[in-house]
Amino acid sequence: MLQVNAKTLPRLAEIEKDLILRRKRAEEEQWLGEIEGIDMTLTFVRTKQADAARLAHRSPVDLGRAGDTTGPAQPVRVPSALAKWRQGVPRDRLGVPFGELEGLHSAESCV
Repeated sequence: MLQVNAKTLPRLAEIEKDLILRRKRAEEEQWLGEIEGIDMTLTFVRTKQADAARLAHRSPVDLGRAGDTTGPAQPVRVPSALAKWRQGVPRDRLGVPFGELEGLHSAESCV
């Protein structure tokens, strides 16, 4: 999906202002088809403005780097992950690779 850059907000405001002026002229001249088209375009411009404003307020997420070993590895307690899984916690939130849970249904005493 394409995202609108927050730097385009001033340009989008200019476009919106121009469309409003065009709409007024179309109303004066009673160009009904033109009014409908301008209304649709205004809706799209305002949606893009809202998207750009929303994206401007989001902070980037640090995903780390592949192979980054600067910090200590966090051990995963498999039995606690299995207990959470049985309580209905989605697998992707357990912190355990999917394959490790498959063989643990009977091996609950493993740490």
